[in-house]
Amino acid sequence: MPRFTRASFVAVVGAVASCSGTVVIVDAGAGGLSGTTPAGAGGMHAGSNSATGGSPSSGQLGGGGGAPNTTVAVGGGGGSCGNGLTQCGNACADLNSDVQNCGACMKACSNANGATACIAGGCSPTCSADFADCDGNAANGCETPLATTANCGGCKKTCTNPHGTTACAAGACIPTCDAGFDSCDANGANGCETNIQTDATHCGTCATTCGASQLCASAVCHPCIVQVATGNHTCARRGDGTLWCWGGNFYGALGNGGNLNATLPIQTVAAGTSIKGVTVGYEHTCAWSTDGSLSCWGWNADGQLGDATQVSKSLPVKITVLGSTVADAASHFKHTCARKSDGTLWCWGFNQYGQIGDGTALQRLAPVQVSSLGAAATQVVAGFYHTCALKTDGTLWCWGRNHVGQLGDGTTVDNYLPVHVSSLGNSVIQIAAGADHVCARKTDGTLWCWGANLHGQLGNGGNANQSFPIQVSSLGASVVQVAAGWDATCARKTDSSTWCWGSNSEGQVGDGTTVDKVSPTNVSKLGTTAVDLVAGVQNACAAEANGTLWCWGANDGGQVGDGDNTKTPKLAPAMTGLACP
Repeated sequence: MPRFTRASFVAVVGAVASCSGTVVIVDAGAGGLSGTTPAGAGGMHAGSNSATGGSPSSGQLGGGGGAPNTTVAVGGGGGSCGNGLTQCGNACADLNSDVQNCGACMKACSNANGATACIAGGCSPTCSADFADCDGNAANGCETPLATTANCGGCKKTCTNPHGTTACAAGACIPTCDAGFDSCDANGANGCETNIQTDATHCGTCATTCGASQLCASAVCHPCIVQVATGNHTCARRGDGTLWCWGGNFYGALGNGGNLNATLPIQTVAAGTSIKGVTVGYEHTCAWSTDGSLSCWGWNADGQLGDATQVSKSLPVKITVLGSTVADAASHFKHTCARKSDGTLWCWGFNQYGQIGDGTALQRLAPVQVSSLGAAATQVVAGFYHTCALKTDGTLWCWGRNHVGQLGDGTTVDNYLPVHVSSLGNSVIQIAAGADHVCARKTDGTLWCWGANLHGQLGNGGNANQSFPIQVSSLGASVVQVAAGWDATCARKTDSSTWCWGSNSEGQVGDGTTVDKVSPTNVSKLGTTAVDLVAGVQNACAAEANGTLWCWGANDGGQVGDGDNTKTPKLAPAMTGLACP
């Protein structure tokens, strides 16, 4: 029988030396191998102890008859992995592709939300729908859900919404908007970005655009300039509910807390942003808000502010006794009146000539009712020392001083209670009061004036005072608005042309001269663009449909509002600095 030689054994061992702990099967025959090498010897060698034969030191393999196909464990740890493999613990691993040993032993790739692979020694996850690897660590797989507002549809794709709430659905930010806001830019990620209460390009709803020179206020498009009032100073109410004033400010009539004149419009911030109307007296101002409250400020020597004091105020003070139902107001030299929504009329301030209308000549520091008018007043105007009110039945009533016939009752007797201007019948729809004259526009478009006429302010071609209304016949029946200054008058016709007459010492007629005019004269620079008209102490203003405001006349306090601080009168309309869109 062939002998199993040392050379044969070494050849077998060499063939498997690379696999530590590998079991070798040999056909030992009658004298086969019957022993194992000591652990950790790195493979069997000739000097190992034999189990059944041979000398321990002879290098002979055992000679006893071992059984065929005996299992032999070869090597315990001294071998090395071949073919690009790396020994990791008790196994050989390919560090380029093994997900449990990717790039290094025991560096495993995991992915609870998808599949993963080890490519070129790096973990490469494949994500399930709505998950992604957002932390830059591929080893932990697709750890981030993409259905949250922090990662909506993509890593770090954040949903924000300062004006509402937002949810993430199907990978898209879905905002829910607070009242007054909307998402108009088709970008749900930034939420409800648009204030549809004030945005003129998205007014009320997305893509509802206001017209040229219009403002968006309370989700409704409004003209930029809604109302203008003027005296020794001027105030304009904008469509957004803000109030802007300029001109004389000695007593704080601009309402900005100071007493310096302003030649350009400044916002009366303290009046708020919900102004519904404004009236300007000689050196004081009153404005009513959408909540029906009335606030006044400025000169208060005779209680014309109505706050029960005689202290001037440079900031608005609320006239609480009137409550929250004020619908209109009028003021002039040193008294003020307010009409409430229930039709009652209330007046206060200087009362030497009975202009308060309460039947007395007592000064009133707080509002008192003109009770004889009942609850039928629809409009009120104030002159220097007289007052007039229009009633629901179209009749006109006046009271106070009457030395030049300004009450229109055919006399020159003062009246402490309202008297009916009976010659006008019941077809009056608008009234205006100057210092000592009054004009009324009737439903047929005709204009009638009476009272002082020294400067031709009645427009009848003469200078004689009139105690009865007389028609301004040259204007025909086309008057749509009338405004009265101290000693001058202006009217706007159906074609939007502007006409003025009367005192012109400061250019308040607007015709480029300082010559008084006893008949209506066209303010040609305005053309046919005016949509609103007011007259003040010795000045006037007209607003155009495009938001431009023009003023002319006296400018000693900056009441024209064009930034000119030279105090030079403007003999023709000058554009104010009140900006519109």
